[in-house]
Amino acid sequence: MVLVPAEAQIEFTLVKGNVYFISDPAFNTETPHFFVILNANPRTDEFVVLVNATSQVEKRRARAELIGAPETTIVEVSDADYRHFTKPTVFDCNYPCEKTKEDLIQLLQATKLGPFQDPMPAGIVKQLCQGVLDSRIVEKRIKDLIASV
Repeated sequence: MVLVPAEAQIEFTLVKGNVYFISDPAFNTETPHFFVILNANPRTDEFVVLVNATSQVEKRRARAELIGAPETTIVEVSDADYRHFTKPTVFDCNYPCEKTKEDLIQLLQATKLGPFQDPMPAGIVKQLCQGVLDSRIVEKRIKDLIASV
C-alpha cells in the first residue's frame, strides 16, 4: 500500500465544491461536520473558505432572522440532493470559516479530517457562494476569494 503524504492529499483535493468531513475543535464538539470549499482558486489563495453543514435547521434559520440576514444566506440541502446527508441539512452562509492549507494538513494528520466525500453538486455550490456574497456580515476579502474567477 502506498502512503500519500498529507500535503499531497490536501493539495489534490483543494477544489471548489469538494467536501471535507472535519471534526474541528473550534466548534466545541467532537462530532464531525461536512465542509464545502467555496474559493474560486483554493490552491493559490492565502486561505480556504469553507461553509459547514448542520442538521440544526430551525436554530440556523432563527439565527439568520435575528441578524436580519437575507433568506439566500441559508441554503437547505436534502438527502436527495446529496447522498451523504441523512436528514434535512442547512448551510449558514453568514459564517464561513477560513483554514490555511497548513490547518487542513494538521487536521488530516491528527485524523480530524476525512474521509474525503463526494463533491457537492455544482448547483448547490453556486447557491452557497451566492449566500456568502449576499451576507451583510461576511468580510469583503472573503467574498473576493469566492467571486474571483
